[in-house]
Amino acid sequence: MSGQPNYAEQQMLRRQPQAGDSQEPSGQAQSAEQPPLGQMGELDRFGLAGLLRMIHSESPDVASLAVGQDLMTLGLDLNQPEYVLFSPGGQIDYADPGFHRPLHTSFASPFVASMSAAPMEQDFTLPSCYSVANIQPLQSRIPSFSDETLFYIFYSMPRDIIQELVAEELMGRKWRYHKIERCWLTRDESYPGPVDVERGVSERGVYLLWDPASWKKLRREFILRYEDLDNRLDPNRGLARAVGFPPQAS
Repeated sequence: MSGQPNYAEQQMLRRQPQAGDSQEPSGQAQSAEQPPLGQMGELDRFGLAGLLRMIHSESPDVASLAVGQDLMTLGLDLNQPEYVLFSPGGQIDYADPGFHRPLHTSFASPFVASMSAAPMEQDFTLPSCYSVANIQPLQSRIPSFSDETLFYIFYSMPRDIIQELVAEELMGRKWRYHKIERCWLTRDESYPGPVDVERGVSERGVYLLWDPASWKKLRREFILRYEDLDNRLDPNRGLARAVGFPPQAS
């Protein structure tokens, strides 16, 4: 058997410190063995290797990103309890020797020396004119709104209960929502009544359509099919009656 040391023994001999060699701090040795952050791969850069490199960084700004800041060195006394003593009348008892002011009233930022000049809690009384009582619910005022206001509420408050309420009000004013055209329409009373194309199914006439893009009423003549109208208000009624248009006199 040869007297030469094997590979494992050679590695152990290399790692053993020799006499007279200076010992390097463990943290600096680990930092010297690690490549810079810019030369690390993504797995190492955002993993423990990158974190260790940031902790042992020579830049205090970079190191603080990894270990953070000690709030005690910034003037925030974390040992101060946060509680307030109240007098029997319900007021804060500042004269009590056991009173401790909460931290948020005296510390807002490490860049502000004192909070005495600008307290966070103002001592003021709100005027009574700012308090409005006996406000009527919005649904009770819907009948007094104009058609334009109802359309604004309908398109600006989707999936809200108020949208359903204004839809019922519009249907009560003989407006119907066209599911194909995706707009509201009603008969134009200034023109002769529509003519039945197929009784109970469709009619032809002149209608006013509310265009949400131009925000105005447009006049159009076309064949209206009753099944294209939203009939959720009363689905049990006949199509011709559910449209909300009165039948034409014979």
